[in-house]
Amino acid sequence: MYEATASDTHEKQANYYTFLLGLETKIVGAAQEVLAKNNCETNFRLMEKLLIDAFGNKKRIEHLLYEITIAEQKGRTTNEFYNHINDRLNQIIASTILKYGSTNAAPLIEQYKTQAISAFLRGLNGITGTIIAGYQPQSMEEALHHALTIDANAMMKSDIFSSAGRHLSSSLPGRNHQRFQNQSTFKNNFNNNLPPSLPPRNNHNQQSKDTNNTGNLETNNSNNNSNNNSSINS
Repeated sequence: MYEATASDTHEKQANYYTFLLGLETKIVGAAQEVLAKNNCETNFRLMEKLLIDAFGNKKRIEHLLYEITIAEQKGRTTNEFYNHINDRLNQIIASTILKYGSTNAAPLIEQYKTQAISAFLRGLNGITGTIIAGYQPQSMEEALHHALTIDANAMMKSDIFSSAGRHLSSSLPGRNHQRFQNQSTFKNNFNNNLPPSLPPRNNHNQQSKDTNNTGNLETNNSNNNSNNNSSINS
């Protein structure tokens, strides 16, 4: 929409103000009251903004509600996700008050707050939202408090487990134990790769001695027999 400026000709300015006067005659009721309160009869852009804020925000409210409904925390922190929901809720509340007035907007605002709390719990990662739902939070602030408490407890447990793991690692034998294990492994591998061992040499020598002794005994017996036979013949 074209707006007249001080540099325009008198004819253009006159046409512009004539248009605004004609527009004002068509605006009645609550809309006319909004314009009268703000004294904007000669400013079309201001008239447009005030009327949209007061009566044309239904689509905007629905869009903000949709953004709240589908919101998920994912990679955001709990505070970041809370701000994402709460910022849109505040915009909805402001638009609702402008449209209906503070008194008439109160029931709708309570409804929108309940929807925002449900969306916040539903969008939190893991089972955090389910846990918080058991506390039945009555405000976004209360829901955030429970969420941050759960986050803090989870972080504390993680730190405890990490500390326990570090303590366990430090209590195990260190480099000397590893060196001993390496030496034992090398020794085992070396022994496993050796060829079969030879029979003991002492056994072989003993067998040779036993054979010699047996031969000598047989020779002595033979000589004794020969001597006995000679004596008998004599």
